[in-house]
Amino acid sequence: MRFLCRLRLFEIQFAKKCFEKNTLVIASSYSGNTEESISALNQAIEIGAQIATVSSHGKMEEIARKNQIAHVKLPAGLQPRMAVVYNFRALTKIFGKFWNHFK
Repeated sequence: MRFLCRLRLFEIQFAKKCFEKNTLVIASSYSGNTEESISALNQAIEIGAQIATVSSHGKMEEIARKNQIAHVKLPAGLQPRMAVVYNFRALTKIFGKFWNHFK
């Protein structure tokens, strides 16, 4: 089995140049209202990329629900830096869901 993983770090304004239909975009914002994350999410939707979202609530969750995008809900009421373990758990769920798609 061959597995290729490309990780791209980029500025939000260059997101459209990085996203393709076979790109897995994980939009994450603890509050669900971070403007840059929502902007990247909307760009990924426009391009038709594979998408998953992670948030405790907010606009990101609403966008995910509206567009039938995989969403992992974090527990609310924490300071964002205290949610690191929950974010890691969310990533393992997402990678598990998309693993077969990208084999």
